[in-house]
Amino acid sequence: AVHLHGDIIRAGCASAGNDHRLGAQEAPPAILSLYLGEGLGKHVENIIAGNSDLEGYEESKKTLSFGTRAVGDIQAAMEDRNRTAPFPWCGNRFELRAVGSEQHFGFAIAVVQAAFADSMQVLADRIEGGQNLQDAVREMLEAHIDAMFNGDGYSSEWQDEVAPSRGLPNLRTTVDALEEFASPKNKEFLERTGVFRHHEVEARQSILLGKYIEVILLEANCFLDMANTGILPACAQDLATYSADPALAGDRAEIYDSLAKEVEKLSAVIDATPHDATDNVLARYCVDVVKPQMESLRVLVDSAERKVDKDIWPFPNYEDLVYAPQRQV
Repeated sequence: AVHLHGDIIRAGCASAGNDHRLGAQEAPPAILSLYLGEGLGKHVENIIAGNSDLEGYEESKKTLSFGTRAVGDIQAAMEDRNRTAPFPWCGNRFELRAVGSEQHFGFAIAVVQAAFADSMQVLADRIEGGQNLQDAVREMLEAHIDAMFNGDGYSSEWQDEVAPSRGLPNLRTTVDALEEFASPKNKEFLERTGVFRHHEVEARQSILLGKYIEVILLEANCFLDMANTGILPACAQDLATYSADPALAGDRAEIYDSLAKEVEKLSAVIDATPHDATDNVLARYCVDVVKPQMESLRVLVDSAERKVDKDIWPFPNYEDLVYAPQRQV
């Protein structure tokens, strides 16, 4: 299911906010793979090699000690939950960890269940055609073992070399994923499983792309307003304090000037938004043009934040966000 339909499962987890999360911040990468762990992974490999029956895997337990008498030892699953995996085996279940906190899980579960049902239909057809269960399962596992990965999903080797060599797509952005969502393959798959008809796939794609466009343009305009009405005035005020001795200003003038230029670029990018274009074209403009300009501006804002007098800076800085709550306590 994951090997054949990883692209549509990724689309089920796609959102503007989740693009910041997947591949970073204690979240799995955008490559859909299965983490089976040492125990189940070895059992699957033995089945493929013909060295094991389908039955025989038992969930193992380990004792976790906290090193203190105040907390007793506990029994935990032997398998690591591997926080770099989008679909890890957690001892008694698979856990889809790629869904973002802002999202309703219904859509993601719908496409996962459709992918699972489709694969079970293939297995059922083989058995009804006369193949025994052991051979049918073994052949399916062997054909799709490339979807199993027990290593570090954050590693560049996995993302840039191993996964592409296995044919696993790395749909890094929501736009990439939603473009695949409405592919001919996925339209046929969703209609075959009775989940969506072709026009319903296109409608859902349009709605999700529209939401993505709204979020990105809202964030871009908000960022532009913050820069023009708060950050640039603060930079000007800070620079003016060094008018009596410009040498003390260091590279402030250069940083603030570069920041102002990037603000103008963001404004121009927003003004050039092709609002009359199709959802696909407009979403691609947002991800390929608007977001990169926002990121370029953000780099200079971070540099300016470390230069401007903290009493002048108009927004909570990183130090405030991290330490202010502790100071209040």
